[in-house]
Amino acid sequence: MRLGLLLLLCLLILMNAGLARAAFTRTVVYVKMAGDTPDAPADVYQQDIPGNEPRLLIAHTALPSAFKGRIDSAQPSVDGRYLLLQESSGVIIRNPVTGATRVALGGYYSFSGAEKVVGHFSGKPWLWERASGKMRTLDVVGMHAQIVSANLRWSPAGHALLGVLKDKRAHKNSLAIYDPLTMHWRILRTVPGDTASSWMPDGKAVLSVEPGKGQARRFIVTPLSGASRLLFTFPHPFTALTVSPNGRRFAMMVKPGILLLDAAGHILHTLKVPLDPDFPCGELAFSPQGETLAILSESTTGEPHVQHHEELWSADINTGKTQRITQWDVIFGSTEGGDPVHTLWDWTADAENLLLIEQPGSHAGLEKEWRKLLRYPIMPGQPTTLLFDSGPYVLDMVCSCK
Repeated sequence: MRLGLLLLLCLLILMNAGLARAAFTRTVVYVKMAGDTPDAPADVYQQDIPGNEPRLLIAHTALPSAFKGRIDSAQPSVDGRYLLLQESSGVIIRNPVTGATRVALGGYYSFSGAEKVVGHFSGKPWLWERASGKMRTLDVVGMHAQIVSANLRWSPAGHALLGVLKDKRAHKNSLAIYDPLTMHWRILRTVPGDTASSWMPDGKAVLSVEPGKGQARRFIVTPLSGASRLLFTFPHPFTALTVSPNGRRFAMMVKPGILLLDAAGHILHTLKVPLDPDFPCGELAFSPQGETLAILSESTTGEPHVQHHEELWSADINTGKTQRITQWDVIFGSTEGGDPVHTLWDWTADAENLLLIEQPGSHAGLEKEWRKLLRYPIMPGQPTTLLFDSGPYVLDMVCSCK
């Protein structure tokens, strides 16, 4: 019996160690200029964290002749076997191992979790599927409607597209779901023209925020199987919004502060985080378990050289207790430039650390084009870790979890 408990304890220790390692396992893909002049071409690199030296994925010298411009951004598929490369005249879908390439003109694209690509060209969206390698136009069969391409959003699992169909004859917009398997659109509900919609975290429903009376906003959830229902009406405008992983909590930035609400719109806590009183702005992100909220708040003061303040906070959603993790001050308009600004990127899986991108807030030249990936523990007294430094001349950087 004692031996069994000892073995179980060892197993739990190994599992926890594995989870801790997994929490910091990332793959960074970035686009770096191959020179220090504004018209220099760019290559694509990959860096594993933790890992060895960066690996060249695609060199500009190996690009197909159809690629006319410089690579501006790169987006990897979930397993890293394909890259979407964006340049001035179109998109290239590239397998960095075999070199297989598919060129698609269009200025809008996104990868789904199921390895599908949606893009846009000449007023028509298209879909590319990795399994077949075929590209086809997304049509609306049997309806006098046009797809509003800018609103296309993949579900979290990549199994369906959320979009808005605009019926010019009936003068109405419809929230709709596209199934790549059946190649058909399904209407969910009619929505006002200025409705903002997104997937709920579980991918089984859609959240819509539509106008109410005055500045009020109506929060409506529409399950993929079932009728829509009004969650609540919020009376004030807000500048940031996020939903907890279980869909039961909402966090938003408003002029009075940052509010935590339940699914019925009841205010659970008003978080004590300093915000710009005129225009509160920043970023919000729930931890993977939904128990903690990360807050990156921003504000500006001072003339004539505007000073930009950033503060990183964590908040317990059950108690509303907040804790400042760190803060930065950035001078805009300074002659030296290069003071860093930050982007809240992700939580680690153990919910004990935050990952932030640091980059220059103002550029004195190309030498300031760099990106850093930093780990910030949410518990005080723990050291910050530099996970990755791209070096100079970086145009774009993305991170995908393994």
